Amino acid sequence: MILKYKVKERLLSQNNTFLVRQTMVPIETDFRHVELPELAITYFKTFEQRERAFRQTVHTLIPRKYAGPWRFWKDFTNMSSEKLARLVKEPIAWVPCNPRDCLAFATPLQVLTAARLNAIQTQPNSAISINKLAADFGIQKLLHQPVRTLSGGETVKVAMAKAYIASFYVHQLAVASPFTWLSEKNRIYFEKVCTQFKQQNLPAALFSLEEEDSIHSIHPGDPYEAPSANVNFTLLFKKVRLSLSSSLNLLNSDSFYVYVSDFEKRFISPCLLTGDNGQGKSLLARILSKAVSFQGVAEIESDGCCGTARLLFQDVMTQTLLRTFESLAVSPQCPDGQKVFKCYDLIVAKFKSAWHKANLMPPETPQREGTDAHSLLEIKMMLAAVRLNARPSALILDEPDWGLTRAAAIALVSSIINVAHQWDVPVILISHKPWWRTIAQSRIRVKKTDVCDNSFSIDLHASEVI
Repeated sequence: MILKYKVKERLLSQNNTFLVRQTMVPIETDFRHVELPELAITYFKTFEQRERAFRQTVHTLIPRKYAGPWRFWKDFTNMSSEKLARLVKEPIAWVPCNPRDCLAFATPLQVLTAARLNAIQTQPNSAISINKLAADFGIQKLLHQPVRTLSGGETVKVAMAKAYIASFYVHQLAVASPFTWLSEKNRIYFEKVCTQFKQQNLPAALFSLEEEDSIHSIHPGDPYEAPSANVNFTLLFKKVRLSLSSSLNLLNSDSFYVYVSDFEKRFISPCLLTGDNGQGKSLLARILSKAVSFQGVAEIESDGCCGTARLLFQDVMTQTLLRTFESLAVSPQCPDGQKVFKCYDLIVAKFKSAWHKANLMPPETPQREGTDAHSLLEIKMMLAAVRLNARPSALILDEPDWGLTRAAAIALVSSIINVAHQWDVPVILISHKPWWRTIAQSRIRVKKTDVCDNSFSIDLHASEVI
């Protein structure tokens, strides 16, 4: 079944006129085939719609992690030699919604070397210097760092560099949500890849969510409902240091050390933590939530609660561990999940209220039961409910817009902040997007400073503190 679309064309950006931006609303939702206009962007209303279209473009060779364990293993077992042979015959350069999923090797150097060998084998005259390519994509200092330790923005820059080399031996490019991971400053790398494919006369299929690339802050017409009360907290870092292994071979590895500058300030929630790609935002969140081992003291104190914060990852699929929706609510502290489901219902109610007060219609209505495959929006709400139910010293939302349209992300953040403040839990938003500037009651900007070849320091700078 070929999809039909209603199309509205407009420019992608002020300084990038070679991309045609198309808002395409599918009349039928059973994605089977998507036409690939040259360097055009297709916009979708939900994460699930976009993923169906993207998976079809890459011959459904990506198992769905967002639809529960049953769907994942069904997709995995349905991978056929015929589909793999088709991909070998007509190779595609693809960057999925989590760019780490297209990087099969341990370090960026290994990833780019493998892509370069494929390019030379296909076109002997296409030899390209990896060092030059790394410099062009701003990843020259990351070549020997483990992929698993890279930030989201650094990972997508590596994926873009790989796609650039792949333009010499693939038939087309497919990218999901290119604007979610890259800060505005780093979008030049995405444009660089698109320009390369245009020069090679290769089509590019770019799959995005509505207003994902918007640069507008939250305004009165958006589905955001301000919390009725403020919550204060103190952020403390003292002599924090952690090490990152540079190699899977421990006998020949060097040690990368990360330091966090000493810092102690009091803030008002919601607090916005900003910084360009690779500056250490997500790493700070993992330190505060004790998700990584480190030396020193890192804690948040709020209303007498001092200690561990809870974190909602950017790509929440890695946080579900392929568990079912109902099992996410179960924990030793809540064996039947009922308290978590009550918190979930509160978040859903606030989510609907935000849309209603803005006189807007939500793209989907979250629910608790009646389906065997819950949406990404519902999963995010459930994971937030689990963490709030633990009454943490703070809830950290790492790039909460991942997988959502701009409006849905704003309504979700609004609902979580309102419920969190009702329970005196402060909220820290981590984002490089300008959407949250108008709602942030305090801000922290992070910047990475090189200490030596194998080490760097993360410095924090506060504004609007109390």
